[in-house]
Order: sequence, then C-alpha cells, then structure tokens
Amino acid sequence: MLELEHGFASRRFEADWLSYWGGLDHSGLCRPPEVLRAAYRQGVAAQEDYEQGLVQIGRRALEFAQRERFPAVLVVGETHVALDPAMNAGIPELIADNGAIPIPLDCYPIPDEVPPLARVHWAAAARTLRASVAAARRGGVYPLLIGAYGCGPGSFVEHIFNDILQDYPHTILESDGHGGRAGYVTRVQAFLHAVRSYETQKATGAAAGPGPAVGVAAGVAPTPAAVSTAVGRVLATGFAAEHEPGAEARIDRYDRFPVRNFQEMLDRKVVFGTVGGRIGEAVAAVLRGFGVDAVFAGESGPEVWRLAQEGCTGKECLPYQLIWGSFASFLADRGPEWFAEYERPPLLLSVGLGFQACRANVFHLAEEIATERMGLAGRVEVSDLTIIMTYPPLTAAAWAAVVAVDILNMLRCYSLATEAEPGASARLCDYYLGLLLKVLDRPLGASYWAEVRPQLRRIRRVLEKAAAAFAALPQKPGAADEVRDIYVCGDIFLRVPEWGNDRLQERLSSLGLRVTFEPFAAFFEFLALRETQDHGVRTEEWWKYHGFLLAMKRIVRWLLQAVTPTHPWLGWFDVEEVDRESRRRLCGYPFGESVPTIGGALLAWRTRPVDGVVVVGPRGCGPALIAEAQLRRETGIPLLFIYNDGDPIDEARLAGFAWRLRSRPARRGLGA
Repeated sequence: MLELEHGFASRRFEADWLSYWGGLDHSGLCRPPEVLRAAYRQGVAAQEDYEQGLVQIGRRALEFAQRERFPAVLVVGETHVALDPAMNAGIPELIADNGAIPIPLDCYPIPDEVPPLARVHWAAAARTLRASVAAARRGGVYPLLIGAYGCGPGSFVEHIFNDILQDYPHTILESDGHGGRAGYVTRVQAFLHAVRSYETQKATGAAAGPGPAVGVAAGVAPTPAAVSTAVGRVLATGFAAEHEPGAEARIDRYDRFPVRNFQEMLDRKVVFGTVGGRIGEAVAAVLRGFGVDAVFAGESGPEVWRLAQEGCTGKECLPYQLIWGSFASFLADRGPEWFAEYERPPLLLSVGLGFQACRANVFHLAEEIATERMGLAGRVEVSDLTIIMTYPPLTAAAWAAVVAVDILNMLRCYSLATEAEPGASARLCDYYLGLLLKVLDRPLGASYWAEVRPQLRRIRRVLEKAAAAFAALPQKPGAADEVRDIYVCGDIFLRVPEWGNDRLQERLSSLGLRVTFEPFAAFFEFLALRETQDHGVRTEEWWKYHGFLLAMKRIVRWLLQAVTPTHPWLGWFDVEEVDRESRRRLCGYPFGESVPTIGGALLAWRTRPVDGVVVVGPRGCGPALIAEAQLRRETGIPLLFIYNDGDPIDEARLAGFAWRLRSRPARRGLGA
C-alpha cells in the first residue's frame, strides 16, 4: 500500500514507490533504480505543475470577479461529487447563469497560514474546510458545499462546515445523482440573494446578519440558532448566549486535541457516555474506584432518542445519535450549580480517536459543537475514552471490567433461547452485573499499581459465580436440541444488547435462535494490533502497543478460564487470527469495523458449529456496507444483514431467516 499522508513529494512516498516498482521482477516491469528515480521525479514535477496551473486559474477567476464586481462562490466537497457532471446536478453552471463566478476547490489558493485542522482526519474534508476558512478570512468568496446523499462522512462534515462558517454566508446542497438542475435553481438563487444582501449591508456599514440557513436538496435544514433552541431544557440552566465562542476560537478547536491524561480527570466531574450493554456503567464505576468523580450518562431509550433527534440533523449514524442523546438527556437535568461544583469544567467521555475509517473518529468534535449549541460553551469539555489508555493500572482494570461485562452479556444472550422461565437469564445477568459494579466501585488503596491484581481477582470471582448460576439455570425440555446457533457481529455499538438495535438478541432468541456475538471489547484489541502493524517492528511505539496487546490477551484468557469449564461454547477469537481470516476478502484497508466483521464471520463459520451469521450496522455505515459486499461473496454462509436507523426491525425478515436455518439440520450435529 502506498501512503499519501505526506503527499507525492514526501520522502516516505518516494521510498514506498521505488520499493514497489523495484520489486516487480516477476512482471517484467522492473527497471534500474536510477531509471525509476528519474521517472518518479518527473511524475512529481508534472503533478506539481498541474496543481499550480489549477491555482493560477483560480487566481485569475478571483481577480476577474473582484474587478467586475461579481460575487465568487467557492464550490467545495468531494471531488467525485462536486466536480463530476453526473453528480453535481449542474450546480456550478447554475451559479454562473445567475451572475456569480464558481471557483472549484482544486483551483482555490489556500494560504499557508490557514490552520491544518488536524482533528479532521479525512484529507478531502480537511481540504474543503481549510479552503472555506481561507474564503471567509479573505471575504468576497462564499463557500457552497455539494454533498452526496447518504454520505457518512458528509453527515459530520456538515456540522463542522456550519460551525466554522457560522457568521459568514455559506450553504450546502445535496445531490443523489438522479435529479436534474431544476430542483436546484431556486436554492442557488436564494443563496446568491443572501450573498448580495450580505455584501450590500457590509458596503453600507449596516450590521450584516449570519449566513443563510443551510439548503439541501430535500429542503432547508435548521440554522445553528434554531438547533440551539431545540433542546430548550438545557438553555433553562441560566447560561447566556454570549458564552458562544467567536469564529477564530471555533476554528482553533480543530487543532486542539482533547484532554488525554489521567490526571486531567481528577478534581472535576467526568460523565461517561453510553456504549451499549451496560459497559458505560461499568467503566464509570472503574473510574470511581480510581478516585475520579465519575457518573454514567444513562442507557439509550425513547427519551434519549427524542433528544437525539432534536439535536441532530438525522443524517448522522444511529450510534452517534444515541450517544449524544444520552449526554443531552443527562445535561438537561443538571442545574447551574452542578457545572460550577469544581473549578474545572465537567468532562464528557465518548468514543472517538482510533476509529479512522469510521465517523466515530469525529464524534467528539460533533459533541463539542452540540454542547455549545445547547448554551454550554466553556461549561463542559469533551474527550474520548482513549484517555483511559494513558494510565496502565486504570487501563488494566477498565479492560477487565469491559471483558467481564461482555462475558456476562454473552452468558445471558446464549441462555435466552432455552430458558424455562422467560426473563430468568436477564434477571441473573442484572444481578451479577450489580455485583460487578459494587466490586468496581470499591475505592482502591493509595497505590493503584498494587491494587490492580486484587481487583482483577475480585472481578474473576464474580464471573465464577455467574458461570455457576447460568449453568444451573433451568432450561425448557428439548429446547437445546431444537435451537439453531447464530453469530452476531458488526457495529461495535449495535451488536451488544442495546435499545438501539431494537432488542435484536431477544427477538432472535424468541424465534429459536441461540445467540453468540462478537464481544464489544474485541475492537480495542484490533486498535492495538493495527498500531503494531502501522509502526516499524521494535520501534518505541511498536513495543508500547505490542505490550498493550499482550496484556489484553492475557487478561481475556484468564477471565475466560473462570467461565469455560461450565460453558465450553463461550469463546473469544484471537485478534490476529481474525485479521488473517479477513484478508481472504479485504486487504486490511480502509481499517475499520469491516475488518473484524468480515474476519469474525468467516472464522465463526469455519471453526464453530454456527448455523448462520447476523451482521448489524447503522444505516449508511461505510464499514458495514464494505463488510456486506465482501461477505455476500461467501455463498455458503446463511447471512442476514440488519441496518438500524431507529425504526423497528422488520419481524418478517427475522422470521424468514429463522425458518431458513430451522429448515436444515443443525451444524453441531453434523460435526461442523
């Protein structure tokens, strides 16, 4: 794979390029090193000349627009959308037809002093946003973002685009590639009318209002002001709108990475967001054991979903909406005194950094923007759960807690289809989760390092007791012979027992399907593994993450030993085996949940007596769609793909899948 992170002209890319072409002896394409190096440098020079030529076109267009007093519109967005006539619905031509000069993103000069916006990890999105910042600072150039309908990254780029341009005219138009120009005429005209009104007000010295509302192909989305009043319960806390940061402060946030130090969690309140399966509750308890004033934001539910819908555009993935909804619901019930109890503002912990092929990598950015729109600018800070990885004793305890919750949830879900008394396994799981929370809540001694081993032993004892209790759980006569076994994998948030997946495990179990699922914690092993793969062997970073991964595996094996003697079916795939299995269908890039989903599904079918695989994901999720495309090539595996967007699951699809599995012999009886 050729890395373009530092550009075509970087030494890293040159070395990779020369290594690739120099290693093609078998193809007859290999050339002497000096020939390859000369070809590479000629190619880079040609590319740089081409890019400079585009910028010169943009400069001439800007000069013409200024000289002839035409407004200039910066057309931004993904190149394959904004600049492709098949996708952009003729919007650039409509801009010109209505008396403005359209300037494509590729042609717009971005000054070096524009910040890199390093927290926006998508390169194309960062370029769009940097160009928009440059246009707003220059003045007289007005950004128009053309987005693709259903684009996952676009659903969050919109939030950032609106945030950095909040006080400057801008708009968003959305295309699905099927519509004609007619639907965009009035939207382009309305935007240009707003631009001309802004310029007139500016020229006459009148107070220019903020940019126009965000127009999209389907209608007009709410302005930031409208969004900020949507969650009125928070605005009732007494914080005034003057706390909202100015334009430059908003831009600065995109290069200011969140707090990532254990000490930063002390002497302040910490709110841990929901991540499904009561895992957030357990991690908050671990933090309290380490002396942090931590609280859990609350599980997902109808009220959380309602608040999520009020504070989101509806384009974001379901996990983000529910995570943000849990924070919004929690913050809505706090009075001003809660925010002022400590000198430092409360810290919200969410998922985030590390999920680079996924929208989750910018969840914390969207949450920062959302808290400000709720009138809480400067009153709370947002970070991500990787902060837990910065202090080894906390890391070990939190990892063991998450693994323990996974094991308890797996015991519960496996028992649902065969329990003699409905609800018995859920009550048993809740009881032992309660015991686990008491253990985790227990204040540790002054030396956290010395307390970790005893704490892990206490966690293991809870699992031993739970395993014995589940083994003794009464079963329906003959049920174990009638059920079919399935493996559930996919989205890290939705594959665990969670309101957002419409209680999928219970629904499948009621149809006679016995559920095992990919553990929530498994993805964090993948993050550690990928770090070892991306850094050179035996470098400092490699040793760091290699050590993390070894410790994680050791804790998993040790905790499983408390359960597997009475529940031999309960397994935990080795992360490197899953990675190798996934490469039958995917090269490993883009890295995201598609890798463990594909690898886990294939490995489960090959090594376990499962009768089918259920893959769950948020509607519109890129990694989920990649996983589906690759797994569908495995024609021998009965597969069911479920996409959640907050609507109820189609019961007929579940029933049809169950009938399909039950109409054939169980694989466990065939020696699979």
